[in-house]
Amino acid sequence: MTEVAFHAGLADTLGYACRLLRKAWRQRLRLTVTGPPELLRRLDTQLWVFEPGSFIPHALLGRGQVPASGLEPTPIWLAEEPGTAPPAPVLVNLGSADLAEFSQFERVVELVGADPEDAARGRLRWRMYQAAGITPVLHRAQWGLVVVRSGCSSVESVSLHRSPEAHAAFIRRLRPEDSRCRRVAQLGYRCAR
Repeated sequence: MTEVAFHAGLADTLGYACRLLRKAWRQRLRLTVTGPPELLRRLDTQLWVFEPGSFIPHALLGRGQVPASGLEPTPIWLAEEPGTAPPAPVLVNLGSADLAEFSQFERVVELVGADPEDAARGRLRWRMYQAAGITPVLHRAQWGLVVVRSGCSSVESVSLHRSPEAHAAFIRRLRPEDSRCRRVAQLGYRCAR
């Protein structure tokens, strides 16, 4: 039976997808990524510039296209129609509602953004999997991990916010005089749990 994992509440879905694909590629996994055509094109572009000096091998397949001869060994396929890509054990979904062929994959990873519309579409997909007899696993992204340091070594406080608004409010409350005696490091990644 297919395993399904939802990574929800993502502030930057494409950035998260790039990190996930880099990790999969380093583990030598083959996978297919599906989603709306515009989102796949943006991901294709972002994968080329995501990490300077490195390359994440991938290929883009539009609707109705078949893989070009010689490209079958490519480990990551960005495909509007997952069934047209060469076989892979993992499917990453960036928001396609129609995933009739999800059962051909060993594992499906659903990436759901933090905005209300994306969350609503994610809930519909969650129900679709439940109706198919699958119990998805939820990994919530954590927002705004901020570490305020005193000097260079000791951590004075850690603030974890569940929303971008709460995170922004915390940053605004830091007084200007604090910046002279404290160094504020805002970590750029979100920890999925």
